[in-house]
Amino acid sequence: MHKGVNTMKRLSLGLSIMLLFILTMIFSLTMSCDKIDSSAAEDSVKNYFTDDMFVEKFQFGMYPDTGYSNPEFSSTDNYLDQMNNNDNYGLSNAALIGLYYNGESTNYLYRYLLKFKIDGYLPENAVISQVYLNLYISPFNFQGAILEEGSSKGIYSLTTPFTEGDGRSGSSWNYSNGKDSWKTKIGGGDYYSTLISDVIDLTGDSTAGYYTFKLDPAVVQSWLTVPEKNHGMIIKNLPEDETTDTKNKYSTVITNQSEEVYKRPMLIIYYKMP
Repeated sequence: MHKGVNTMKRLSLGLSIMLLFILTMIFSLTMSCDKIDSSAAEDSVKNYFTDDMFVEKFQFGMYPDTGYSNPEFSSTDNYLDQMNNNDNYGLSNAALIGLYYNGESTNYLYRYLLKFKIDGYLPENAVISQVYLNLYISPFNFQGAILEEGSSKGIYSLTTPFTEGDGRSGSSWNYSNGKDSWKTKIGGGDYYSTLISDVIDLTGDSTAGYYTFKLDPAVVQSWLTVPEKNHGMIIKNLPEDETTDTKNKYSTVITNQSEEVYKRPMLIIYYKMP
């Protein structure tokens, strides 16, 4: 009788240890994934962060929570293709940014549109201190060919809203929403002429991975205080010269539609309370 009880106790203890080990591994993996998501941006502010500061992450389908997945109330994106200027890529799991060299007299541009809704998720009186945008960018296409032969990428604020679209209708190089033309005559999005980010440089030797843009906190603050002016961002090459370039200068970027959730665009906002 005692032997049976002792055996059961040992079995129970063994199962408990195994369960604890499994839970520990799950927790470690979860923390690891979280670190992968935002480590680049978090490392860049580790000397800036103070005890009175708060942080909020925004990522489609993940942060602030998994409910951040309705395009009307979360994040939307799409890319604009000058060559296929009426096509919509709202359901694409990857976008293009840069210039395509076709070996002829005319080259073609790609621009990436991205918007995060932050009002309703941050306190109305939050004072935004630092903002970072993490994008998973690759200088290669999905067949492994090098697309990027040296360019810089920067971000501007859109002045006209865009519709993400479903592949049939939505924003394109020619249209902001599938029916209304962009205000600029050449198409490709309407945006302010002042950069709202620092500049990221890419070459054919660059590796696929997370690239972090530092955004202007004043611009992101306006998205919170005057939400109707938040039309999103446009990411493009600097400079763009579709007439004289003789090299491919475009990269792929993972979008909100990717099944690899942790590679989707992430906005990280550090703020204080008055």
